[in-house]
Amino acid sequence: MHIVSFIDQWNEHIAWVNPETMNLLGLMLNISKKTIRTIAISKVEEFASILDDSVDTSFLESVPFIQRVPVGMYVFTYLQENGMDLSYQVMVYDSTVKAYEQLMKALPELFATYKIEDEYLTDNVLEALEEHCRDTFFCGEMIPPYESRDVVNILKYYAQYEEMPKFYTFAEVDRSKLDISKIAQYIWDEDMGQRKKNEYLDEIWNSSDDNMLRLYFGKKVYFMKQLDIELMKISNPDIYKDTENNVVFGKKYLENLPLYEIGKINPNLERELRDSAFEKSRNEKGEYCCTECGLTATSRIPFQVDHIIPMNKGGKSVPENLQILCRTCNGTKGDA
Repeated sequence: MHIVSFIDQWNEHIAWVNPETMNLLGLMLNISKKTIRTIAISKVEEFASILDDSVDTSFLESVPFIQRVPVGMYVFTYLQENGMDLSYQVMVYDSTVKAYEQLMKALPELFATYKIEDEYLTDNVLEALEEHCRDTFFCGEMIPPYESRDVVNILKYYAQYEEMPKFYTFAEVDRSKLDISKIAQYIWDEDMGQRKKNEYLDEIWNSSDDNMLRLYFGKKVYFMKQLDIELMKISNPDIYKDTENNVVFGKKYLENLPLYEIGKINPNLERELRDSAFEKSRNEKGEYCCTECGLTATSRIPFQVDHIIPMNKGGKSVPENLQILCRTCNGTKGDA
């Protein structure tokens, strides 16, 4: 039996591995071996980009490898407008666990705030919702970086089923087996020469049929490249020092940019500015409060961060020029 897949968007992750696992995703998730395969599919682009000398992946490489191994994944299927089912997996990492938990709890309020009742969302609505989610939950530095398409697919699923997608935890015991920084440290501590090192790596790569490393990396070249990077970190600890700060931007430059643009350069600064605006808006009860109409709420969902003096009139992205408005007041101000 042969199956041919015609795919024009790699970003829409393939949801099956072989004919045996097609349409059996729920069963697959209960089997550690096949769970690793599903996760590995989502990592192919990452591993391949590190092998591509034309792509700068130095910041990603500088991150401790275990932080690039998912802690779990959301798995779901929804119906597209063309009548086809789309299966999707959202990988969750140490840096995004809290953000996704907050998003899931806020979905009912988010849809109520935008008065959404349709099963199929327009591109304009999806864009507005995704931007709101990014600004509210995914602001700041995240490794690997935040992917807007993941949230868009979650929003499409919720619009149809009005429930959170299921989350499957990647067992810590399995996750630890993929921490190749420990393998690198062992090679370093044992002071292995190239021949002994090759023999050791061949042994662990070919150790058994359910070898986690082989399942996760797929190709030995991906595994070897990641291991070389971890060994380089040990032998040259300063090699990735200040990788993310190769270009230094002064505060005066950044304050002339919109918050979203600041986030592309300094995501943590964007988060600080947004957080300070919300904290400044709290009333005596600890509720967030719209500066214009006085609407209050215990969550951030109904509100947006606004520049008091618009940027097109000389306003800056600084704490004293930021306020909180509800969506209605912010829309009214924008139309004025």
